[in-house]
Amino acid sequence: VYEALKRGSWLFAAAMPMCATRDAGIFTHNQQSRVVNIPIWVFQGGKDPNPTPATTKALLDKWRAAGGTPTY
Repeated sequence: VYEALKRGSWLFAAAMPMCATRDAGIFTHNQQSRVVNIPIWVFQGGKDPNPTPATTKALLDKWRAAGGTPTY
C-alpha cells in the first residue's frame, strides 16, 4: 500500500493498509510531502509478532510528525 501511495499518490483518495511492515522508503527518501495528505486508516493486530504494534505505531508517529492525520 505504501509503495502504491508513493508511486501514484494522485490516484488515491484514501488508503487502508493492514500494518506497517515497511514504509516503502517514504521517510528514508524524504518523500512524505507526496503522501501525508492522503487519509490512511491502519489496522494492526495487538498480538501480531511481525510487524509488532510498536513498529506500526512508530511509522504512524512519523506520518503525524510530517503533518498527516492517520487513523489507527
